[in-house]
Amino acid sequence: MDRQFPTDTSALGSGFESLVPNAHVEVIAPATHFTAMPLCKPKGAAILEEERDDPVCSDPAGTDRKAVHDNIINSIAKHFELP
Repeated sequence: MDRQFPTDTSALGSGFESLVPNAHVEVIAPATHFTAMPLCKPKGAAILEEERDDPVCSDPAGTDRKAVHDNIINSIAKHFELP
């Protein structure tokens, strides 16, 4: 069985998209749900790994966290027709 991720809102995941017919789904990749969290300090990922904490600073290869943040902000501003 394929593992479904909690951020997959399609019919293959949670099916949430079908419950909100006028919703617009923006796919941001490569990224995880942690990627939307604040930028990390340079040693953040290593410290969290050493402490066996959640990998909140370990984005998938090729991810630009700042660019993801900009994309999220721009998408929200566009949706709400903000200047």
